[in-house]
Amino acid sequence: RPWVLLILLVGSKAFVDSSTAGLENPLAHLLLALLVLRTAAGEGRPKAGGALVTGLLASALLLTRLDLALLAVPLVAVEVRAGGPVNRRAGLLAAGLAPLVAWLGFATLYFGSPLPTTAWAKLATGIPRPLLLRQGLAYLWNSLRWDPVTLGVVALGLAVVVAVPSGRLRAVAAGTVLHLAYVVWIGGDFMSGRFLTPVFVVAAFLVAARLPERWAPWLVAAVLAVLMAHPLSTVRCVAPSPGGGTDGWGIADERAGYRPYTGVRALLAREGSVPNPWRERALAFRESAEPLRVRAAVGMFGYWAGPDKMVVDVVGVTDPLLARLPAADPSAGAWRIGHVPRDLPEGYLESLGLGRNRIGEPHLRRWLAAERLIACGPLWSGERLAAIAARILGGHRRLLRAYRDSGACEIPWRTVLWRRLTVEDLRAGIPCPSRGHVPSR
Repeated sequence: RPWVLLILLVGSKAFVDSSTAGLENPLAHLLLALLVLRTAAGEGRPKAGGALVTGLLASALLLTRLDLALLAVPLVAVEVRAGGPVNRRAGLLAAGLAPLVAWLGFATLYFGSPLPTTAWAKLATGIPRPLLLRQGLAYLWNSLRWDPVTLGVVALGLAVVVAVPSGRLRAVAAGTVLHLAYVVWIGGDFMSGRFLTPVFVVAAFLVAARLPERWAPWLVAAVLAVLMAHPLSTVRCVAPSPGGGTDGWGIADERAGYRPYTGVRALLAREGSVPNPWRERALAFRESAEPLRVRAAVGMFGYWAGPDKMVVDVVGVTDPLLARLPAADPSAGAWRIGHVPRDLPEGYLESLGLGRNRIGEPHLRRWLAAERLIACGPLWSGERLAAIAARILGGHRRLLRAYRDSGACEIPWRTVLWRRLTVEDLRAGIPCPSRGHVPSR
């Protein structure tokens, strides 16, 4: 029933926002839909090449976003047991997963890690698990308040699986539950609903395909009622979310926040009705004599600053060394999920700005040297390959423990955020506040 599916998709604020925001979500939605449809269509009549198709779809899905693996694994597993010689199906499945394996191998060789820097920056924070679990539950509660259609359809999809017992559909439901558990485990995200759209798409297809015909009009009527009554629905969203677009947990309606600067109306008005603060600050930095700037949001600012400037990302999203350092303050309320600041080791800014390793603490100095070798060294040199192997085997963790035990100084990120740094500042060194020197802003 395509008309039911269309109403469900349009009714989800998270789906509409994430699908039109330039993120990876639309591609993930498409691949998940194909994977679920292929899984459901193969029930009772497995085809010889089904495992290969499933493997290729799963491979493409994980190449889009690796942490969608929990959704894909049950679907891949059920394909192996679909019938026929297990060895042959496993071989076809392995062939389908070959692009994923090839990419992970290439990423390890070229970038020095199979996981992206963003994964380290957002998951290796050292924040206590109870705080993350509480944040993850708050993420679900935020979705229920701002966008009840999304989790409502997910719950209905799971109910449909229970009412219509099927081995393949149970695999889909298992992936849905695992992904939801993962979202809570990591603390959710700062973008309202973004991490819930994959399970929503899966549930929407299940509901549209398996919901009894007599219930379909009632479901559509309920979704339309929510769209007309809820002030933040995709039909009525004429004002920002409560709290100016961000709730008390740091979870934001990103569309409401960026719409005045990057929305279609702003683009049609050329520069927009409201000056873009990221653009204005970046252009000022671009024209200045400063070699680098410390920031907590580096996307648009870094783009407009241009390739001749260096922007240091204190949340570590673009910095492989800072991404592996723990949170500056892991206590509750000191961070925003997905954007967790790190304190800057003494000598780090000088090392980046001058192109020489100015870190005094020996363990961290070795760590920075290894990171530079991985990023800039000859691709096939034995020394670089050894540094990659040491990083994968946890060498950076041993250096980090030794660095912590040394009691070496770290500069609180707030003391250098927004500060104008000249080459003379970098040559003289940024003094450490814990030693009685507080840099001027």
